[in-house]
Amino acid sequence: LLPVEKNHSTAYWYYSPKKYANVYRESSIEVVSVMNNHSYDYGNIGYGDTVDALKEAGVIYGDEKPVIIEKDNVKVAILCINLFSRFQYENCVKDIKNIKSDVNYVIIFFHGGTEYLYQPTDEIVEYSHGFIDNGADLVIGCHPHVLEPIERYNNKTIVYSLGSFLFGGAK
Repeated sequence: LLPVEKNHSTAYWYYSPKKYANVYRESSIEVVSVMNNHSYDYGNIGYGDTVDALKEAGVIYGDEKPVIIEKDNVKVAILCINLFSRFQYENCVKDIKNIKSDVNYVIIFFHGGTEYLYQPTDEIVEYSHGFIDNGADLVIGCHPHVLEPIERYNNKTIVYSLGSFLFGGAK
C-alpha cells in the first residue's frame, strides 16, 4: 500500500498488521471508532483493510452509521464522528434527532479538537453543549492526545478528551 500524500508540515501515516485488531477483543473492548483523521492514510484500500480486520476479530466498529447496542431491553446508540467543522457538527445533530426516539441513550464519540491542548477550544465546547441540548446523553472526545476536563452540563457528562487512551502510534 502507498500512503496518501498530506499537506502538513509534520505528517504521520498509521498502518498495522490485521492481527493487531485482536487486541481489542482480547482487552474486552467491544466497540471502536474508525472515524478519525488517519482512517484514510492509505486510501480506500487501507480503510477497507481496517474494517476487514475488525470484522475478522469480531469487534464492532463505528463509522458514518450509528452503532446500536442492546442489553436487558436498554438500547444505546453510539454515534462516532469526526468533529473538525460545523458541517460535521450539524450532521451529527441531525443524526441525534433521527435516532433519539428509537433508543434509550445516545452517546457521541467524537474525534476532534486541537492536539496537545489541555483545554477544549471554544468551538468544541459549543458543539459538545449543542449535542447535549439536542438529545445526547453522553459526549466523549478524543484527538488532542492529552487529557482534557470532564464537565457536567445540563445533568449530562462531557469528557472532552480521553488523551491517548489506546494509541498505537506511541513508542
